[in-house]
Amino acid sequence: MSDRKPIPEKFRSNFHVHTYISPCCGDHEGCRPENLLRIAEGYGLHELGFCDHVFIPRPGMKESYGASEQEFLFVRNQVRMLEYSATRPLLGWEVDVFGKNSYSLHEKYLEYLDYATLSCHFYPEEQERVAFQSHDTAAARILNRYMIAATTGFADIIAHPFYLHKQWFPDANAIHERISQKNLEEFMCAARENGIALEFSPVLFRADYWNVQNAYRIYDTARSMGVKLAPGSDAHTAGAVANHLTTAFVLEDLRLDDSNFVCYDELKHAGRRAI
Repeated sequence: MSDRKPIPEKFRSNFHVHTYISPCCGDHEGCRPENLLRIAEGYGLHELGFCDHVFIPRPGMKESYGASEQEFLFVRNQVRMLEYSATRPLLGWEVDVFGKNSYSLHEKYLEYLDYATLSCHFYPEEQERVAFQSHDTAAARILNRYMIAATTGFADIIAHPFYLHKQWFPDANAIHERISQKNLEEFMCAARENGIALEFSPVLFRADYWNVQNAYRIYDTARSMGVKLAPGSDAHTAGAVANHLTTAFVLEDLRLDDSNFVCYDELKHAGRRAI
């Protein structure tokens, strides 16, 4: 018989699921909102946040980073029409942060959303070209981008914090080591003071990619600094809707319980939607 504690109730939410309109979605038929909601209900999730890449083009940037505004509005209507019982459907937007006051979002759309999640992807085509810098320079620029995210007024959640994509950052461990504990605590302090939660994401526990102690360091620092966590699987297929539950085994190791997580009604801008 296992000595593990039950999964915290607030861990049974998922604020980061992509639908078929995200270009990175690998399951266009399975990732329709009604199907994803049905799967979430089967896993006993209390809340399911549809959080697509929707890209508002910026000068010098490709348009292929996300769905169009028209696609977003179409999915929004689909989500708002969902009938549900056990799992509450929510509408978010995975907003790319490119720099200070530079986001893949027009703020006029905030009133359409239940919440906004920020992501720092560091695409190779970006002007800063962070992936091509030295480890020290890359670490400094990554930290600066996350500090911008932590002080963004409209944000509710920061997705997969400090995760660096393998195809662009083969030396992710070396870069992460350049971010000092003091710097990490300063970031956490900014997020806490601005009421922004960090996504608790299974992608940070990918032992095939980087040292998972990076994930332990990030989330242990968040807990010790009083930063709230928001569960998110970053699902790009229907089969990954509840992937975050696979990391439940680390919660006890990190001394995380319901007091460390948020449900939707505890997000900074819960109830923001006007349309």
